[in-house]
Amino acid sequence: MGKNITFTVKPFLGSDTDTIEKEMNSYFMNNLMKGLKVNISRNIDKTITVLFSIDDCIYSEDGICNILFLLINKIAIIQYKMFIVQNVFLRGGLAIGNNEKESNNLALNMLNNYLEPKIVVDEQCFDFVEKVAIKIQEETLTSDETYKSLMEKRKKLIKKDIDGSCFINYLNLPKIENFDAEFGTDFKKSIKIYKDTFEKNLSAILWIKEYYNDIVQNELANTLSLEEINTFLIP
Repeated sequence: MGKNITFTVKPFLGSDTDTIEKEMNSYFMNNLMKGLKVNISRNIDKTITVLFSIDDCIYSEDGICNILFLLINKIAIIQYKMFIVQNVFLRGGLAIGNNEKESNNLALNMLNNYLEPKIVVDEQCFDFVEKVAIKIQEETLTSDETYKSLMEKRKKLIKKDIDGSCFINYLNLPKIENFDAEFGTDFKKSIKIYKDTFEKNLSAILWIKEYYNDIVQNELANTLSLEEINTFLIP
């Protein structure tokens, strides 16, 4: 019996569902891995559901863990690209289950229960990734610095929120991926765009402000002076 992973998403304070669906098809329907089936559907309420069915005859727990990390990376890229290029914020859920119904219900519950513009990672999904990632690290030679670095980068794409939920930390993506070629921007430029978008359109959304300021204070602390950091913060 295989595993199922469901990703549900909809625009936050927007209606650009066609563009979101196009991005889903671009990132998830091309270059499919062996044994991984993908189905994308859109509901009348503008919710887009992406179902990933994994053949566990092909993938071990380690392999499923790597698939989850890959999907989280792709979702972070979609979130990042949507706000940089389209000024659209997304909200949704990512869940893993033993069957389609289970993973769909978990992902939809997160979409309905968390109204902030974030992609929430289900606790079961997060625990599975943590368990397998720890096991892989323990089995890997400590001298394998490249792999250890990769694991650390992957972990930074999941962040704990003050409400206890885990969500995809897409604002941290430019520190992990080189986006200069695709977006023509670096980390400092991207968060400036984020700040400008917030101040123009979403100044009433406290969660966005808190998430942004937390990233600025933690990720720029070693590269900028306190005075410079204060210029990036949203007051």
